[in-house]
Amino acid sequence: MKNKLKVLIAEDTRIARDILIMNLENFAKDDLDNIEYFNIEKAESFEKAHRMIVNTKSTGDYYDIIFADIDFTEDNKGGERDSGYALIEKAFEICPLTKITTYSGQFRAAELWGKYEELKDKGLIVRTFDKSHNESGESNWMAEGLNKIIKEINGGYFIWDIWNNHELIIDEIKSQTFSGDPFTNLIIKNTIISNLESALLLFMNIDRLQGKEIIYRMMIYLYHNSLEILCRADKTDEQIIKESDENKTLAEQFIMGTKGKEVILNFPDSVNSQRIFISSINDERIKFVDTLNYYRNKSIHPAETFKLDISNVLFSVLAFTLAVTSNKNQIAFDYIKSFVNESKNLGAKNALEELLSFIDS
Repeated sequence: MKNKLKVLIAEDTRIARDILIMNLENFAKDDLDNIEYFNIEKAESFEKAHRMIVNTKSTGDYYDIIFADIDFTEDNKGGERDSGYALIEKAFEICPLTKITTYSGQFRAAELWGKYEELKDKGLIVRTFDKSHNESGESNWMAEGLNKIIKEINGGYFIWDIWNNHELIIDEIKSQTFSGDPFTNLIIKNTIISNLESALLLFMNIDRLQGKEIIYRMMIYLYHNSLEILCRADKTDEQIIKESDENKTLAEQFIMGTKGKEVILNFPDSVNSQRIFISSINDERIKFVDTLNYYRNKSIHPAETFKLDISNVLFSVLAFTLAVTSNKNQIAFDYIKSFVNESKNLGAKNALEELLSFIDS
């Protein structure tokens, strides 16, 4: 659970801001028994809110929740009737993990409804707080909505580590060349970035999707496929076979350290994923990559004795990040580590803890 949530209130009328702050403080006191749970920042104009959101990109201190008004015509700084939508789109661009909510009574207006529905359908707006509830004197409407948002945030707070690691991976691959052919190089990078975007989208919506084990398989495949593409790059089959044969003995020693017993790798005569990985990674990281390969194989050919859960997926994203990044000290893992410590009955907990320990060493 996150100890404190950073909140932005983007609202051009003082009364509405004060009411929302009062609701947040009452909820923190009455429902969470922690009056300081929300770190609340305010913006009384579209211009100021836009600047504050953009600034989080450079600081890395992103908002957990944003309450955005739609109509900013009263800010006296050029705000328009639909400026809130531009604010929402910018906030999602800066950090897709921010829970963006509308705090407005005008979103149902004919000229605003279409855009509202579009952003909601795309997942940019996660909840709607209608100001008319205040005017009608309804009680608990804010607390009920806040409770659902906080439950979502704290139910999967490790996603912040995943997103930060995705950003780290993207920065790494953008600075590297994987093929002498510019077009092939571009395809490799774009495919990996697309895979990461798909994996993040699955993480963000996993509680809304049915068939979690199928989703876990898809995620593991995306990370495995991305690493395979990177390790293969533009190597020929002959190169991969030669290099994997040369690295075989060393890889067996590293993998033995994980398995706790002697390991003998039986390569096929042709190229497979294991050969591709071992041809490119000839240090201790290979034992974690080999486990990722094992998870992928078992998830494609599931057996009754192998049950996937979120721990396999978390291992996969960390193993991929470890294989790609040039400095493991940059890997984000604190939230994942907290989640593992707080969780029971994780199927791959031991392997995940070993990987976390290696990253932290």
